[in-house]
Amino acid sequence: MYSLKAIHDFTELSINSPMYRMRNLLKRGVSPVAAKMTASVPTRDQQVSTSTYDVVINANPDYAPYSLLVLEKWWNGMIGTQIVSYCHSSIERLPEYLNLFTQSKLPSQQSRRKIMVNITLIWKKVDIDCELIISPVKQVPIRGEVNLLKFFNRVVNEALGIRADMLQETVLESVLDSCHRLSHSKHTNEYEKLLNNLSSFINKSESFSENNSTLIDLTLWSIISRRRKLSLPTGLKDWYDGVTNFLGVKF
Repeated sequence: MYSLKAIHDFTELSINSPMYRMRNLLKRGVSPVAAKMTASVPTRDQQVSTSTYDVVINANPDYAPYSLLVLEKWWNGMIGTQIVSYCHSSIERLPEYLNLFTQSKLPSQQSRRKIMVNITLIWKKVDIDCELIISPVKQVPIRGEVNLLKFFNRVVNEALGIRADMLQETVLESVLDSCHRLSHSKHTNEYEKLLNNLSSFINKSESFSENNSTLIDLTLWSIISRRRKLSLPTGLKDWYDGVTNFLGVKF
């Protein structure tokens, strides 16, 4: 009595007209072009187009962000930097040791460079934390040298397609937090306690070398450089001298 008819009939349809013919697209399968499209992550050896960042950094001469001097060296040419410094009216005179920032340096011409950072450094009476301004209209400043280096580290990792390991990121955040506290430490006892804890971490980790360096090394080196006249634990002093020699900085 009854017969079932398919609701969706995928056979080709012919219209009573010599002009049109509707073809069944659902039987054609996946497009050969679409089948070849896959998500890929660039490796260190892949060429990535150079990205340019124009940033402004406000910094207090008493708490100079020495890491800016060695961004290019530290990331092995992946970052090219050019620093132009100015003195705000709130600063009467710069100390001579800050001439390191005024020495003209052309950016590296290495073909492997992925990121170019043009830095306008303004010496200004700001707080201990320097201020990184990428867009004065769209965002508030990124405060603190630790956060500044986190920003550059993220930019480099994204350019190289490096995905963060969650466990390593947790350890990194914890130690960098101690570095930030060290930069704000005003009491000798607190400073020495934090320094000893960081020294213990450095000694337990693999020895620093040109091929084995971390963001922790750079951050701690820069913060200690602000107070380089203070004595360091023996193990940490050897580490500090090694990093300084590697970076080629002469105070």
